Amino acid sequence: MEIANKIIKSELIDWRNLEWLQGKLKAIPENSLKKLKQSLINNSFVQPFNVWDNGKLWILDGHHRKLAMEQLEAEGYTIPDRLPANFVQCKDKKEASKMVLLYSSIYAKADEQSLEMFLAENLMSYEDIKTEIDIPNINESFFDLDPNSLDDAFSLKDGDREPIQQMTFTLADKQCEFIKDAMKNVTLETDNFGNENGNGNKLYAIVKQWAEQKKS
Repeated sequence: MEIANKIIKSELIDWRNLEWLQGKLKAIPENSLKKLKQSLINNSFVQPFNVWDNGKLWILDGHHRKLAMEQLEAEGYTIPDRLPANFVQCKDKKEASKMVLLYSSIYAKADEQSLEMFLAENLMSYEDIKTEIDIPNINESFFDLDPNSLDDAFSLKDGDREPIQQMTFTLADKQCEFIKDAMKNVTLETDNFGNENGNGNKLYAIVKQWAEQKKS
């Protein structure tokens, strides 16, 4: 069995004449379009279109990049007349439409922890990318936690006053021991945060310290 190469050629094309193939398959939210435009401004055009040629050039991948560039051009930005595109072999419109779905699919996903680690390893923060990169399934509020909001105002002044919640975590043995040690050694910054439950106080303090480190 063989995996064939369906990229026929790559060349510069007149991007303004590209035809829209995906219809209303994917609507781009205004905030995401704003990020895409900012990415083009900051990083230039770095990803070729993928197109199907049947006498007209149909977009397989890059619909919203075209839309973003049309808007940027209307706002006064100068964009080259010709930009790179990969020509993909498709026998008919049905196969071309399948390619649209293929390019829209997401097989791998990042989560907040893996993104934070990647950014730290490459000396970046979420502040560096949040206005221009839209990563699916990322909860932006994870990166927006303000340690100043985790102060005495969130303490339980009258002990375990209602309403309260109990939380249960499933951990590997080594993870559990690590957390137990952290909770044993954590330094509380207030008088038990006014909460009679010592473990709850310690967990709260750890989260507060973690938030402060993220912002430093």
